[in-house]
Amino acid sequence: MKNWKLWMAVVLGGLSLVGCGEQPAPDDGSETPAKPTGFVPSLSEDVQANLAENQYEVRILGVGNNFYKGAYVNVDSMTVSAGGRELPVEMKATVMDLARPDHAALVGYFTLPPGVDSAQVVIRLDEYGAFEDGRRIGALDVRTAPLRFEVTRALLAPRKHAVVHLDLSHSVIVPPTGDAMLMPTSAVAF
Repeated sequence: MKNWKLWMAVVLGGLSLVGCGEQPAPDDGSETPAKPTGFVPSLSEDVQANLAENQYEVRILGVGNNFYKGAYVNVDSMTVSAGGRELPVEMKATVMDLARPDHAALVGYFTLPPGVDSAQVVIRLDEYGAFEDGRRIGALDVRTAPLRFEVTRALLAPRKHAVVHLDLSHSVIVPPTGDAMLMPTSAVAF
């Protein structure tokens, strides 16, 4: 008998909590979504325009490819910092083929706050990738130092991006046997 009373108290208490603050659904036959209740923040058009104006992208392009049919790497992380503070980053990259001369892969976006004129970018690649050079397919050891560079608002402003040019002819070292190694030789274009 005690268990039944305890169970009933729990069920009634739960039902009373579920029913608190609910609005009855419209009964006009249409399925209109219920409007959210409470405070719903929204960005003003000025703030949205300001964010878009201060948002920049970072890309990676493989250059100097003389004989690779594929050079696949994955970006592990990208951090952007200014004045000792990390800035928000929206990552986009998954696996990218650096052997494609016609495509600079999007790594991600960052927003440079108003009043900040420069930032430091650090891109870390995953430990392993792959390569194909026509004779063989193999692993690409990417356990090297991250790509580091500085960006300025003045250089970013015209095209809204920074593109890391990773020179494959100087960066990929293929021994006669075993894994190839990526020792990044790069430059940044704006």
